[in-house]
Amino acid sequence: METFAHPICRQLRDVAMAFPEVSEGPSCVNRAFKVRKKAFLYVGEKADQIKVMVHLKDSALDG
Repeated sequence: METFAHPICRQLRDVAMAFPEVSEGPSCVNRAFKVRKKAFLYVGEKADQIKVMVHLKDSALDG
């Protein structure tokens, strides 16, 4: 998969991929980071913008 151009996106990817069982895949125009088929982070970049979406509702209850 192509690397991110923006340093913040690359750092977010590195942090996400450091967790156990994380996989990376496409999601529309973004990339999704998932654990056991449940996405928790979406990262996208376009020209001079980055887009980050975090989905933690279910994971907060697992703690």
